[in-house]
Amino acid sequence: MTQRDNAGATRRVFLRLGASGLIGGLAGCSWSSRPDLERTETGTPIPYSDEYGSVIDIVADAGADPTGEESVVPVLDRVAGDDTLLYFPPGRYLVDGIWEYPAFTNLGFVGRDATIVPPEGYTGYMFVLGLPRTGASGLRFENFEFDFRMPKTHPRPIQVQADDGILIRDVAVTGTSGTARFDVTEPTGSGVVERLGLPDGGSEPNPVGCLVGPENEGTLTVRDCHIAGFPGNGLYASPSIGRVDVIGGKYENSGIANVRVSGPSTVRNVHVRCDRSPAAFQNMRGIRLRHGDSPRVENCNVEMVDVTYSGGALVLEPLVESAVLRNNRIVTRADGVPAINAKTGQEVSGNSSFECSDTTITGSASDGDAIRIVDRDGCTLSNVNVEQSGKNRNGLHLIRSTDTVLRNTEIDVTGKPFVLEDSRLQDATISASTPPQSVVTE
Repeated sequence: MTQRDNAGATRRVFLRLGASGLIGGLAGCSWSSRPDLERTETGTPIPYSDEYGSVIDIVADAGADPTGEESVVPVLDRVAGDDTLLYFPPGRYLVDGIWEYPAFTNLGFVGRDATIVPPEGYTGYMFVLGLPRTGASGLRFENFEFDFRMPKTHPRPIQVQADDGILIRDVAVTGTSGTARFDVTEPTGSGVVERLGLPDGGSEPNPVGCLVGPENEGTLTVRDCHIAGFPGNGLYASPSIGRVDVIGGKYENSGIANVRVSGPSTVRNVHVRCDRSPAAFQNMRGIRLRHGDSPRVENCNVEMVDVTYSGGALVLEPLVESAVLRNNRIVTRADGVPAINAKTGQEVSGNSSFECSDTTITGSASDGDAIRIVDRDGCTLSNVNVEQSGKNRNGLHLIRSTDTVLRNTEIDVTGKPFVLEDSRLQDATISASTPPQSVVTE
């Protein structure tokens, strides 16, 4: 173990995150050229070592086994502590059960070509770092691979619940995974999950890829992640009380929803694609807005190519208020699947309208509606282009929705461009393949 002297300790920088990432900016530094970094016995610099009072190479300093034969859990029990960085040099590290560390301040785990392996057949938790209301804060977990390729082996790789300062970066799972979970437990706290890779899917009893749970009251940014093939949601962030911003990344072929958030969260620059339909997967929605005020979906690409069935590429549930959908590209080739499905807003006490602008909807889906709006008055669609070539495909279907405004909107479909049930359009500037069709229900 390398202990810093007092002069070295004054150089420490507590790991603290703002809503957009690290304050002070760590990107762009060269580990090899930094004289103030701890180094391994071979001279390899240990990244971020100037930010911690103690730096421990768990092999050279603590005697951990890097071959995957002996568990590292006893080593972690012995050496983990506040203001401590645990460095994992190249190797395979056996975690043979849950390792729980409920309270900490400024604790780091950094690997270099480091792989975490469970026992064959293990399906429980692995790393559980922090618990609500324990005062945990400042957690870095970076540059690890979890190898879950053994038969019937799909543990929950990591769960972090901390008041503030969560940073998860460059963590990937190979093989079927259980749920990863992250909660910022204080309203003023923040965290970042960046480049989390869960590409090989999951199964019962943990069918969700990444969960941001009801203990999340702060702001969590989920950036450039890849999550695919989970039967019960890819990114499931709608239980969260706090804000969850999903920026970039690819989400594929999950059931229930590939990305699921609530207001006031934002989904931006995300690519969602469903092109496989596992028989047991239910309602393979693209982006699902579950509840809350003013969620935003911006500059996203959603492709619904093949699904078991689906409520839509972009779905607003009944408890969603005042959503903004802007500059999105939606492709629907799966028959009967709406591109935008705004469900009944009658359950919302306030404004249930939404704005959709600068959006294209294309594809060969047959039957059903490209855009469906129910019980939502005062919605605005501007610069929306709908082109659906499948048979019997309608354009905009309004049900009990008044004063919908269309501006610079083009609709080219094989069915009816407009179906109006107890609804009316206002100030419409539209171009449609045939005149509007009105249906008045009893």
